[in-house]
Amino acid sequence: MNELNIPYFQISSGFILGLALGYFFKKSIKIFLFIVGGVILIIFAAAHLGIVTINEEGLLSLLNGGIDLAKETASSIKGTLLSFSAQGASAVLGFAAGLKIG
Repeated sequence: MNELNIPYFQISSGFILGLALGYFFKKSIKIFLFIVGGVILIIFAAAHLGIVTINEEGLLSLLNGGIDLAKETASSIKGTLLSFSAQGASAVLGFAAGLKIG
């Protein structure tokens, strides 16, 4: 079992974890933005037809809350990637590669 304590194994596992995290993150962001775009399209179409009215102040506060949530999520992902002691650099590179692939 001492063979698994090789530094190369630690580096490669960090890269693989970062790759999976980056790939999943990009795919989930794409799905989320597609759904949000559809909802916004439906709301603006309903407003154009006079079915609903849009509260601009409420919409702006909702957008600001979403921006804050995105910042918190990004800092959480950054903290997760950097928490790997010896694997931090390879995990960040894996995350970047996962974003590129996804």
